[in-house]
Amino acid sequence: MKIGRNQKCPCGSGKKYKKCCLKNHNIIPAKDLEYKRSLKIYKKLSNDYQELERQLETFTLEFINKDTIAEALDEFFCFPDEPDLITEEVMERCQDLYRPWLLYNWNCLPDMEIDAENREEHLCIANVFLADNMHNIDKTHKALINSMSYVPYSFWEVMDVVRGKTVTLQNIMTGITLTALEHLASESLLPSNIVFGRVVSVENICMIAGMGRTIIPQEMKAGIIQLRKVIADDLSTITDTGLIDWEFELRELNLDIENILYNPPKMSNTDGDPLEHHKLVFEITDPDFVFNTLSPLNVVDTLENMKQHAKTDAKGRILKADITWTKEGNTKIASYDNTIMGEIKISETKLTIQVNSAERAEIIRKKVEKKLAANAKFKVDVIEDMEAVMQQFDENSFQEEQAKHDELMKNPEIRKQVEQMHAKHWDSWIDTPLPALGDISPRNAMKSPDDKEALEALLYSMETPKGSDKFLNELNKKGVEKVKKELNIR
Repeated sequence: MKIGRNQKCPCGSGKKYKKCCLKNHNIIPAKDLEYKRSLKIYKKLSNDYQELERQLETFTLEFINKDTIAEALDEFFCFPDEPDLITEEVMERCQDLYRPWLLYNWNCLPDMEIDAENREEHLCIANVFLADNMHNIDKTHKALINSMSYVPYSFWEVMDVVRGKTVTLQNIMTGITLTALEHLASESLLPSNIVFGRVVSVENICMIAGMGRTIIPQEMKAGIIQLRKVIADDLSTITDTGLIDWEFELRELNLDIENILYNPPKMSNTDGDPLEHHKLVFEITDPDFVFNTLSPLNVVDTLENMKQHAKTDAKGRILKADITWTKEGNTKIASYDNTIMGEIKISETKLTIQVNSAERAEIIRKKVEKKLAANAKFKVDVIEDMEAVMQQFDENSFQEEQAKHDELMKNPEIRKQVEQMHAKHWDSWIDTPLPALGDISPRNAMKSPDDKEALEALLYSMETPKGSDKFLNELNKKGVEKVKKELNIR
């Protein structure tokens, strides 16, 4: 249809066509026109939403006492066993989730149960406000309340992003895909990111109304899918209406995920011992005897090779040397042939041993005192927690260690050995039950669509480069490709 020069521009600006889009384009693509119209509506809705939220917050303070608000906060955090863990930092991080939940999802009548069947009877704060102002409320505010009330929170995976314009998200629970007009989120989110929140539709415009600030990594998608399987056992088809009954469990899972991401469990070594840095110091008088006596503690390297890297006197006796304490096998990774237990440094008068747990410190001290007897006198065990050690490990130290590692990996024999270890790891990994997959193996995960989806998310995470070690990243990528090929994952 031809547009007259003096007609209103179809982009929705309100200007005449000749003073708007005509001067820029002779023909306006339908897609661009639709976006311009939607953007105009979205901007008005956003302004109205902010104004409505201010009115609702004022109404909340008048309608509900502080004790009840405190109870609502307790309910939002799923009645934590230790309320003190809900710090100001946690509150700040959850504000974007809590405010919409309080206004549009929370049942402000505590004696009335909320479920899918009595949804219409459930009164959230926004609905009470609407009932009290039915005859004088703004039309758009009414549409916002009707559209936003009772929309359950869920986990959303980012499928596509148009910078500064839109974000396309898929609800992991229902499978529904929506494209939301969103400026800020479209600048920060990336495809494959997972977020927790609500996407609502108002006047045929999709917008984010309550989204968490935490980006959930793909390796945690398996846990989300496990909950989806539980919900699917209860509901024939998972819908937004059905998810109302599971709102508490969904919120609880998100809080658990955030707790893991922001408060990771204390690290442990390959033996499962809590990490604790120990430096044991012994006084010695014969470094050559100490070296030859303790060299069998390295089950990987040969005596001749260790001697080549040692400092000797004119007679060939050891003055200074390093020994890596190793043992056969690996508790955490069955495909690894050995485990590094600690580092031993020998000088002319001092023997220093560094290990990463109290248990290993006790073991090595007993071994040394038994093997060296009167030839070594224990002086001190310096203990530091790992946080203190890491603080001392500044950027320069990291670069020095990285340079040493890079130099070591230039050795063809070392590279070959590492490649063989990784190949063995991936060969066994495919049939190893994994906690991330609900204690089933990747091969068995292929038998169920849900488990396959969880496996694909895990593989995506594993092949994504981490750190600056290009060689190890490439090995992981090859390992994932090998698994995909064997399991016929495209």
